[in-house]
Amino acid sequence: MGFAIIPYQSSLLQTHLGQITDQPMILWAKGDTGLLLKPMIGFVGIRRPSEYAQLHTRRITRELA
Repeated sequence: MGFAIIPYQSSLLQTHLGQITDQPMILWAKGDTGLLLKPMIGFVGIRRPSEYAQLHTRRITRELA
């Protein structure tokens, strides 16, 4: 199916998740796993954000893009 399994010991996983306290033991990935070595940012939110949250998220992501 084209999935890669990235184990806990992998530098791909340790680079970005190595400092969190409850790390996953494996990461399933599909696509170019080399992208995991590049700088990245993640956003965590809710399913029904307020208009205020949507506005500011758009502003932030536009700046970062």
